[in-house]
Amino acid sequence: MRGATVRLPEGWEPDPTNTKDILVAAVTDVYPQTMGVVAFPETFTDLDTQVKQVRRQARGRIRYERMPDIYVAGARFYYLSGRDSITRRDWTISIGGNYGGLNYTVGFTLAGKSDAERAELVDSVLASWEWK
Repeated sequence: MRGATVRLPEGWEPDPTNTKDILVAAVTDVYPQTMGVVAFPETFTDLDTQVKQVRRQARGRIRYERMPDIYVAGARFYYLSGRDSITRRDWTISIGGNYGGLNYTVGFTLAGKSDAERAELVDSVLASWEWK
């Protein structure tokens, strides 16, 4: 991926249907589990502004709770987590921030996992993150 490297969760495979805008996308067939990373030129430098944009794009379908900000390979990122109000089984996690003139957004949609399992999966991906 341009600008960074990241390791997919064990058992996940890259999604062959990626568009050019998606740097990494992966899926597993156990449940509808997905992960994607997008990067675009920096337009929202403030994390609060980025969070407002993500919430606006969710259009109420996902009522995100903002968790404490985290650091991904030294860069400060916001962390949002919320349950899909339609399926009620899918959890969506959106993590994002700025680095090297780009905004990065890491998204997960996870079903059939406990809070601890979701945290372990997300943490394993973020711990593998390295800037190029």
